[in-house]
This record gives sequence, structure tokens and C-alpha cells, in this order.
Amino acid sequence: MANRLIAMIALLVTGYLSDGNRRNEEAIAYTSERIGGKRTAAELVTDSGQNQS
Repeated sequence: MANRLIAMIALLVTGYLSDGNRRNEEAIAYTSERIGGKRTAAELVTDSGQNQS
């Protein structure tokens, strides 16, 4: 009986940690996309400034 309880608790903890890890990965991907977009915008501004000279 105790073994089943320990196995059930282990599965619940694993599921909980997996969920948190997935949320963290989504947040990192979102932040990376935003940073990439800002870099692209900055490069466009820099390029257009160089072309006007």
C-alpha cells in the first residue's frame, strides 16, 4: 500500500514540475522572439540611417 502511495505522489510531483518547466520554456521562447524583433527593428533603423548619407 505504501509503495502505491509513494508512486502516486512521485507521479504528481513529476507532472507538477513538468508543467512548470513547460511554462518556463514558453516564457523564454516569447522573450527571445521579442528580443529578435527589437534587434531586427534596430538593424532596419541603423541601415536606413546609413543609406541616407
